[in-house]
Amino acid sequence: MAVNAGRKKGSKRKRFPYIEVEGIESRYLDAALLKVCGDGVLEHSLSDEFKLIKKAGITLQELKRKERSHKELIELVSPHLLESYDYYNFLANSWDEILQKTIHLYFENDYASFTIEDWDNQIRNLIDEEVMPVYGAINTMRLYKNGEIKELIYTFLKEEKYVVKFYRETGIKIEGQGLDINWDGIIDDELEEYFELEDELEENSLPEVELFERSPDEALRMAAKIILNVSERVSDLEEAEKYKKLYESEKDKVAELTRDLKSRDSQVKSLSKENRALTKSVESLNGKIEQQLKESGRLGEALGEIRKENEDLGKDKASLERRVGTLEKEANSITEKIKKELKNDFDKKTIKMQDEFGEEIFLLEKRIEDLQRLLEDEQAKNSELSDLLETTSKEFTTIKYNLEVVEKERNELSDQVNQALANEEKKVTEDDIMFGFDEEDLEEFVEFDNKPTRN
Repeated sequence: MAVNAGRKKGSKRKRFPYIEVEGIESRYLDAALLKVCGDGVLEHSLSDEFKLIKKAGITLQELKRKERSHKELIELVSPHLLESYDYYNFLANSWDEILQKTIHLYFENDYASFTIEDWDNQIRNLIDEEVMPVYGAINTMRLYKNGEIKELIYTFLKEEKYVVKFYRETGIKIEGQGLDINWDGIIDDELEEYFELEDELEENSLPEVELFERSPDEALRMAAKIILNVSERVSDLEEAEKYKKLYESEKDKVAELTRDLKSRDSQVKSLSKENRALTKSVESLNGKIEQQLKESGRLGEALGEIRKENEDLGKDKASLERRVGTLEKEANSITEKIKKELKNDFDKKTIKMQDEFGEEIFLLEKRIEDLQRLLEDEQAKNSELSDLLETTSKEFTTIKYNLEVVEKERNELSDQVNQALANEEKKVTEDDIMFGFDEEDLEEFVEFDNKPTRN
């Protein structure tokens, strides 16, 4: 379940938040995350993290020479993992890739509808059945949907059996949590189990290894010699007879083993050829890795200089922020002072304006009283003129009416005269010749009583 590839340069990765769990020290959570990197990969990936390994007390040479064990590296780095968010994010992405490939195998397809109790039961079963390691369960609970079920970690790490399993996986002892664990006893048991396993491997495996390292004929002779030596050590004839029968029965097995050895010898030759090719490829890759490490060293130095510049800029920023704070206080003080001065000046001007306006109002009121009296006098005069106008208007109306009557009578008389003149045209003509009068002379001669006169 460990990552078997180095960090990918320039690849696009998710940006995971740094997830913490209340009641659990982050170094324990980060130890589980570091366990994602397998042996060898952890050393290689840490070689780029100069600040982190310096904080952990690890040198680059120690990583290159693999002078630290895998568990020792986890123990030293886990308290300081947050010194490098990029490395934390690399580990989180590495686990996320593993989880995406395995989550359907662990939980089938119904995990999306799990309640918190379902997750608790399922993960416990996986750990108890040794399908999922404790560190894998911690990473799953911590990173699934950015910490949706992270609270479960606290309940798991309060149980001794899971804490002990976690120690055996990572070498990290989880202290506190209300547990009273005899770590010395656990370490002794672990060593005893290790030595028993080692003895068992030595007893059962070494003869077979020696057999496979020899030619088929030599392996056959060696197997026979082993059986004969065993039979010679048995003094009792009956026992010797039993071992002799055993030898006879084993001869067939040895023959079969010989055939198998010949077949494997052929396979070994083929694999040796492939191994030589792979060795050359590994040497080439090691050369490239060494070159990348050198390049990483140069980049690390450049990064160190940039970080130093960044720290200097941070100090300058802090100094400027303090200066800005001082200036803001001074500006606030000056502003308050100006506000007070403006208020006093405004109050003085307001009082002066009130006095001036009061005086103007007094003068205006006096002027209004004078105009009021003048208006009343004019209104009295206007009343007399109105009466005169009304009388004159009535007289004008009467005169106009009389004039219209006279005009009408004149027009009627004029029509009568014109008619009379038309009827007696001849006579008038003769009379005119006789007396030498014309119409205008007649008007001058005859005086009409109803002829209107114009003024």
